[in-house]
Amino acid sequence: MITLEQKNAHNLFLQKLSESLDISESLYQKIEDRYRSIGEWLNREQSRIDIYSPVIYPQGSIRLGTVIKPVNDEDEYDVDLVCELQITKEKTTQKYLKDLVGNEIKGYAIANNMKKPVGEGCRCWTLKYSESENFHADILPAVPDGFYFGRNLAKNNYSSDWSQEAIAITDNTNPFYEQISQDWSQSNPKGYALWFQQRMKVQYGFALTELVKKGRVENIDILDSKIRTPLQRAVQILKRHRDIMFADETDDKPISIIITTLAALSYDNEANLVDAIINIVQKMPGHILQRDGVDWIPNPVNPMENFADKWHKNPKKKENFKRWLYQVKTDFLLAFELKKTLEFSEALKPFMGDKAVDSVSELMGFSTQGLTKSNNEKFQLGDYSHTVSPTWPMEIMGSVDIVGHITMKSNTPTTTQVKTIPLINGRPVRKGLGLVFQARVNNIQRPYKIHWQVVNTGQDAIIDNGLRGGFYEDEDHKRTESTRYKGVHWIQCFVIKEETCVAMSKKFIVKIN
Repeated sequence: MITLEQKNAHNLFLQKLSESLDISESLYQKIEDRYRSIGEWLNREQSRIDIYSPVIYPQGSIRLGTVIKPVNDEDEYDVDLVCELQITKEKTTQKYLKDLVGNEIKGYAIANNMKKPVGEGCRCWTLKYSESENFHADILPAVPDGFYFGRNLAKNNYSSDWSQEAIAITDNTNPFYEQISQDWSQSNPKGYALWFQQRMKVQYGFALTELVKKGRVENIDILDSKIRTPLQRAVQILKRHRDIMFADETDDKPISIIITTLAALSYDNEANLVDAIINIVQKMPGHILQRDGVDWIPNPVNPMENFADKWHKNPKKKENFKRWLYQVKTDFLLAFELKKTLEFSEALKPFMGDKAVDSVSELMGFSTQGLTKSNNEKFQLGDYSHTVSPTWPMEIMGSVDIVGHITMKSNTPTTTQVKTIPLINGRPVRKGLGLVFQARVNNIQRPYKIHWQVVNTGQDAIIDNGLRGGFYEDEDHKRTESTRYKGVHWIQCFVIKEETCVAMSKKFIVKIN
């Protein structure tokens, strides 16, 4: 158990770390200037949609104050905007509305000498700014839909809070896209933002009061460039953990709206970021509902909408989310047990990124580089020339991940209890422990065989004539080992189907001191 002083030190480090994930104030200002410029263009005298009093406003992470920098500096920011026109569904079709807005957006791009053509998606128009701007804007045409939205919720016995903010949006995959119809896709980004703000109203109120005292509050849409509560900071940190964990699986990684919603539902207005994250990672799974055997994460402002609706058709998305829930809880709870800030910051690197952690460490006047060097000297990979190379032909069709656990026995006069705790890839462990590794195979149909390669190195294993580097076949996706020899070792999993390797895990490193 860490002391209050240690927790406050961890909290300060996380606060600085989350601030490093923020986009800069100058970029916020540039984004705001750009979307206000679009609004002025749409409302000019020559505009074909000026008669519909167009309003353009941000939605998504920019509006919520949970946007983060991309992991890679060269990646673009995605700015989501809504273009809402004061016209009813009874007087227009989705196609007419989308084309009307699209023509104005194309005119704006030409008038502003934008070199890249305007892109069209199923729902949005995309303005592609120059590479130096480093962002693009997705503009969603919409009309007010509060009356029908609220009536539909009430008819199904749901609360209609914030329904007056709802909109109907264009979608060229809708079968009634070219017909006047009530059957439009619906959304409520303003309502969701109000709900999100209510979930953090205590801490938001404290922050707002401080800004009022300092005279820094303006009536702008992106208030969150100035106000950041522990909930917003926690969501930023969780999203960065997700981005690093699924750097190679971007298509099926957990989506931000689910992370944001579950975090907000779990947040209890903690003032301390450490307490907020502990509470959130432990409570999030409890907010995933079951409806008729289907996983259901309801949109809080439209409970009939399921944010997890793609899980049924694509089980990989569900599996990845469950993996992430487990991993993010494990990573942070273990890190929070470390008492020294230097060790805490080092523990964050595998799932928050070396660059971000090192920059915060330098900002706070210490560096983890010495600790990293010390660890590397303490745990050096020995000679592994005895390792057997796989001989199967490779034809990768799916994937396999390794999940590790430590088992520890505790004896009482009458019973023997076994305690199991997660084993983190590359995290040092002591001798005398039991290890269990489980293979999680994805997108490969049975039958297949599991082969484990176990490789150990170091003087302890050499002296005991215990070097290993070969393969072991298992029937039940599980491999049991122990921490017997000091040194750096690894285990790797191969999935073999019809004498061909169809999946191969990353090496799971075990450091024994």
